[in-house]
Amino acid sequence: AGASGNAVLQQPNPRFQQAMAVFIGHELFHLYVPSAVAVTRDLSWLSEGWAMQMGRLAARDADLLTREADDARLKTAYRRYQRLGGYRAGSLPAASMGSDSQRDLLYLRGELVFRLLAREWTEHGNHGTFEEALWKALVRARDGDNPIDSDQVRAILASLVDPSTVRRYVEGQAPLTPATLGLSLR
Repeated sequence: AGASGNAVLQQPNPRFQQAMAVFIGHELFHLYVPSAVAVTRDLSWLSEGWAMQMGRLAARDADLLTREADDARLKTAYRRYQRLGGYRAGSLPAASMGSDSQRDLLYLRGELVFRLLAREWTEHGNHGTFEEALWKALVRARDGDNPIDSDQVRAILASLVDPSTVRRYVEGQAPLTPATLGLSLR
């Protein structure tokens, strides 16, 4: 209690603030995207990976998540992905259609792959963000009636980043490694 007898209000733990900002950004993204770009179930990896990316960006924009803390969150996500048996994820579309027991693994791999795609986009000197470019391409592909399917998304991704990246990491032909993700796990 303070000098006046009132309880002293404490600031929330910064890690809690970061987690809540990422969570709220993630969920708000889910509310917005389905109304504009419907995707099929085999693309739930994209929806979840993109939502995690947007949640982190929202937290950074709100100055609740620094670049260093964002990288630490990615490292934690990668370690969790490995503990859950990341090598078993296989292709993201196939894993999206799998059992509910694969959901955590799928979402983590989706998050990591989305970060990889965004990183590659930036490293190749493209203008704007990967998220904006993907959004515009998906909106152009959406006919208003039918959901976008995996083949359409695969073609869109391959037009935005190296097609071998899409084949290797979205289609599951190569394992995700710290080096691939630009991470030092120390």
